[in-house]
Amino acid sequence: MNRHPKIEVHLNTTEILVVGLSGFLGAVIRALFYSYFGNLNAGGFPWVTVLINSLGCLLMGTVGTWLDHHLSSSHHRMLFLAISVGFLGSFTTFSAFSWESFQLIRAHQWVWAGAQILAHLAFGLMAVFLGRFWVLRILA
Repeated sequence: MNRHPKIEVHLNTTEILVVGLSGFLGAVIRALFYSYFGNLNAGGFPWVTVLINSLGCLLMGTVGTWLDHHLSSSHHRMLFLAISVGFLGSFTTFSAFSWESFQLIRAHQWVWAGAQILAHLAFGLMAVFLGRFWVLRILA
């Protein structure tokens, strides 16, 4: 069952504000994660980015599945914009992941670069599946 709303080009003022405010919150929480867990990056591997992206995928799997099963389309769109586009869009760090991967490749750290890319894909997909599993299990 896939009822994710199509993100239309036109957003009304309320939707823009919802995305902006939830994006602000996601960005602040991301900064706090880097501040609190920054020591995990010691040794050259960007673990904090992997942690943030995996947590974001877990939240996307959980929230996306919950939204699919519980909300009408008008509420669904607003929550989808707030959580997926705003909060998780600023909380997760695909641009940071890409930059860190590039930096590792540029430094000829091939093993770390490969591990970085594989870790994001593996942990991200596992987290989405886990979040979906939890919600479906609760709903059963």
